[in-house]
Parts: sequence; C-alpha cells; structure tokens
Amino acid sequence: YKKHSVYGLHYPPNKNIYQNSCPLIISIHGGPTSISKRGYSIEREYWRAKGLGVLEIDYRGSIGYGIKYRDSLYGYWGIKDVEDVIIFANHMIKEGLYNKNKIILRGSSSAGLTILNTLIKTNIFACAASYYGVADLEKLYADTHKFESGYLESLIGYDFNTKEGKDVFKKRSPLSYCDKIKSPIIFFQGLKDKVVPPSQTKTIVNALNKNNIYNEFYEFKNEGHGFRKKETIISSLNLEFEFYKKILSLKSID
Repeated sequence: YKKHSVYGLHYPPNKNIYQNSCPLIISIHGGPTSISKRGYSIEREYWRAKGLGVLEIDYRGSIGYGIKYRDSLYGYWGIKDVEDVIIFANHMIKEGLYNKNKIILRGSSSAGLTILNTLIKTNIFACAASYYGVADLEKLYADTHKFESGYLESLIGYDFNTKEGKDVFKKRSPLSYCDKIKSPIIFFQGLKDKVVPPSQTKTIVNALNKNNIYNEFYEFKNEGHGFRKKETIISSLNLEFEFYKKILSLKSID
C-alpha cells in the first residue's frame, strides 16, 4: 500500500476476563462518508463491559480529517475503505494487545459492503456482524431513490447506465465474490428498511448457505433502517455476543 494516514479511536476493555488475551472488535461506521461516534456509546460500553476491546476506524472517506481525506473515497468505495481496515487490523495484531485469532468486524448499512469485501480479501478476521448491510450494488442502485443513486455513482466513480459502469458496480459487489468468504457472519435486518432493503441481506445469506459458510440471520418485522426499539437493540446485542462466544470459544478466567 502507498503510505497514508488512517485514523481510529481505541477503547480497551474494562477488564481482562478471558483466557489467552481478549478479543478485539473493529467497528466500521456507515455513511460511508461519515465518522465514528464521538462521546458515549451504549454499544461500545456494552462490548467493553463484556471484556472486548473496540477500535472504531475512520477509514479514508471519513469526515473530520479534511476535505482531501473525505474526498479520497469517491470513486474508490469498496477499495480504499477495505485497505484501511486491513491495515489497521494488522497494526493492532502487530502491537500484540489482542488475541490475533479473535479479531471481529462489525458495522451497519454501508459498512456491510466494507465488511464483506474485507472478508473476501483476507482471512485474518475470525467472524463478523452486519446490521442491515449492503451486499449487492447493482440491486441497491435499482432499489434506491434518485438522490441516493447519484451518491452511489459518485462513490463508485462510474455512471451505472453504461456498460463499464455496470461492470464496475458488479465487480465492487461482495455478492460477486462471496465464494471467497470463509469467516462466519451474523446478520440483522429490519423488514421495514427502505434504505437498504431486506433483499440485500437475504441474497448474501442465501449465497453463503450455498457455500456452506456458517451464518446466523435475524429479522425484525417492525424495524426499519437503524433499529429504534429498545427491545430490538438489547436482543440483537445479546444475540451477537452469544454468536461471538460460540465462534471464538470465549472462556472467562474465573
């Protein structure tokens, strides 16, 4: 990789409660031209209380680091964000603060595409969690409204209504290469989602099932894009943690 800066916020676990050092969650924000949440986060503190470290990465394209950094993702979504996640993960492994065999990816919405494309590129991640995530760019373009479709084209760097554009949209879609995904994934989806339709998650789940890749898929019929109900948020976090315990064989010290 050409040398460049990548930013992130590291939150160590509240206490070390696991044998063989603790797991690390690399959290990827949505947007994708947005930023990791500053200030208090219930989700972040949930994981820290469970003994997991959290790294919230602000890959190229994130806001808050200057226009050049933000604009560098335009035309390269699904490429530069993936590169930065892998770079940061390898850095954290090199630092030796966490168990290198227990690195987790999690995120929502546009982060779903980043997560899946990262798992296609490398096998250093033990598992992942995707909330109402993007998996098929061609289908997303067809299903989304006009404003979002224009934003999508700027992120990919091509007009979808050209042969070359359609080829690039397909090439950047995780669905096209999901046979390379080997890590288990847990999915959560609101059935009233109008931004990233449920078909996005269902399509990738079906593809993973055909490839015999372990996954779990939970639907919430009264949720849209971004879970709002307290019971949904609590339930999904608990299901996610149980998934991690199973996949990572987490065993507490006491």
